[in-house]
Amino acid sequence: MKQLLIAAVALCFSLPSHAVTLKIATLLPDGTSQMQAMRAGGKEIEALTEGRVKFKFYPGGVMGNDASVMRKMRIGQLHGGAFTSGTMADLYPDAQIYSLPFLLKNKAEVDHVRSKFDAEIFAGLEQKGMVPMGLATGGFAYLMSQQPIRRMADVQGKKLWLPQGDKLVESAIKEIGGNGVPLGLGDVYTGLQTGLIDTAGTSPAGAIALQWYTQIKYVTDYPLGYLAGWLAIGTKAWKKLTPADQKTVKTVWAKVYDQIDADTWAGADNAIDALKNQGVEFVPLDADDVMNWQAATERTLVDAGNAGAYNPETLVRLRDELERYRATQ
Repeated sequence: MKQLLIAAVALCFSLPSHAVTLKIATLLPDGTSQMQAMRAGGKEIEALTEGRVKFKFYPGGVMGNDASVMRKMRIGQLHGGAFTSGTMADLYPDAQIYSLPFLLKNKAEVDHVRSKFDAEIFAGLEQKGMVPMGLATGGFAYLMSQQPIRRMADVQGKKLWLPQGDKLVESAIKEIGGNGVPLGLGDVYTGLQTGLIDTAGTSPAGAIALQWYTQIKYVTDYPLGYLAGWLAIGTKAWKKLTPADQKTVKTVWAKVYDQIDADTWAGADNAIDALKNQGVEFVPLDADDVMNWQAATERTLVDAGNAGAYNPETLVRLRDELERYRATQ
């Protein structure tokens, strides 16, 4: 009996104290490189914290869309998730400032403005109850459709995917004369398949990962804007971690998301080639119509800013920063 008691006490001391399992939902399909990187990050954190912090992932949208994940976080069923910028903007409008249409032109510009504004946006989200672990690029979005779109007039009558709750995209679709159909990300494939929608915006890599490329025939070869996704943990769950473990978790996720970012940029051209090899046709935007798109964009930004989709003052500062940067290039 004495030996059993000693063994039991020894076992108790060997177990991690204050062990926390963080349940994270994502729409990323299991088996993708991004999901593999996230699982590896979770394992590394578990090892570095000696089992005090574990991650359990729910990939492929099994926990529902972003709105469903947010609801489940509020009742404690989930503790965090991978979210679109539009969803995070509901908490803190500047969370999607980088994704405003036609704002950023290339990776160098993205890297520069992020070096200036990331800390401010991360802090803003944390004040709103979401602790960001990382922000990773999705590349640049393109208009993908079942009929070619070369001019703004070609959008008339088209049924465009409207991400649920995204005020910015809603304003843009109205401005260019399309019909927005609100859907969660996980419902877009079925929407394209059934004809509920015939046009959607995403990156070439995203179209491949989500299998949308099987339901579209054309890509308008003109980037609409920068895409990014957030990994964030709710403040209530975050506070269960010790300060030392919080530091470890943030450090590992920053490294993981930097790697996801690098891999996504490196594979951008390959994704375009892959779409072309699958028979998807890239059609150019008519040069004489570009000004019409840009004018519509400015009107969209005014409407979306007035609706609270982003902070207009932040856009002014970001554009000023871009002008200074571009002057040096």
